[in-house]
Amino acid sequence: MEGEEGVQNPQLALANMLFSLTINDVDDIEKVRLRDEVFKFIFTNDMVLEEMEDSALTSPKAKIISIKFGLTTHEEICKSSVSNCPISHASQLSNPFLGLPLETGKCESCGTGEAGQCEGHFGYIELPTPTYHPYHVGELKRMLSLLCLKCLRFKNRKFFDLI
Repeated sequence: MEGEEGVQNPQLALANMLFSLTINDVDDIEKVRLRDEVFKFIFTNDMVLEEMEDSALTSPKAKIISIKFGLTTHEEICKSSVSNCPISHASQLSNPFLGLPLETGKCESCGTGEAGQCEGHFGYIELPTPTYHPYHVGELKRMLSLLCLKCLRFKNRKFFDLI
């Protein structure tokens, strides 16, 4: 929507910028962060979806070639954390940068004072040794039992079809 001077509405410009991002422009974590910021900005400024042009509501058409799933690296975890320093003690789990666990005060990350408005923020705990999730150990054992540990191939071809 254009204003009287021919200048595009800033909310619409931000929405168009977000939806015109191509798959290779930014990494997934940054794309999600940008999307969340744009929608938060749009809806906190009382802009309703009906006011947006159709081009702002449609994403660019593309063909998905592949999808890759993997574990998050340590660098990605640190980058997506709201705090520069990791949580080193259990008392820091109620840190005001991570949200409002006591439903009082103010969130230091997003600035909201209402518990229902802050969904919480991502942080991580730096442990002195690698720790395996207890529910994943059984699955890890099952997967390793299917592999030859010398050549890293499946022991039996029929197991390949199970995965």
